[in-house]
Amino acid sequence: MTFVSGGIVTGTAIGVDTIRYTASDSCGTLTAKHPIYVGAVGACAVHAGSVANSPHDIELYPDPVRTALTISAAERISSVVVTDLAGHRLLNVSNNTEKAIIDVSALPDGVYLVRINGSVTKKFVKQ
Repeated sequence: MTFVSGGIVTGTAIGVDTIRYTASDSCGTLTAKHPIYVGAVGACAVHAGSVANSPHDIELYPDPVRTALTISAAERISSVVVTDLAGHRLLNVSNNTEKAIIDVSALPDGVYLVRINGSVTKKFVKQ
């Protein structure tokens, strides 16, 4: 079996981005998505690391958000942790359904990360 695949990641800013990787063969095409975090370590150096490893799509909306962030998933959402880009924990919410609504109205405007079930991390903007 021969696979034809390709992928490219480009970025212009520090934060979370998504790698999309596509592989094709005679049976069809598969596409996988995987979020990564790229951040500053010092004045010039950067580091990159995996922030998620989930086969299920998780949606955040609206983005940007003003008061309440809705998180929708294919599986049960048990915990949600909201942090700033430096990793400081700002909100910690328990949940038990496939949808979570998080009150973010007290957060100042900015970019935040949300970690779902301890393993999937996504970015959102608060305005």
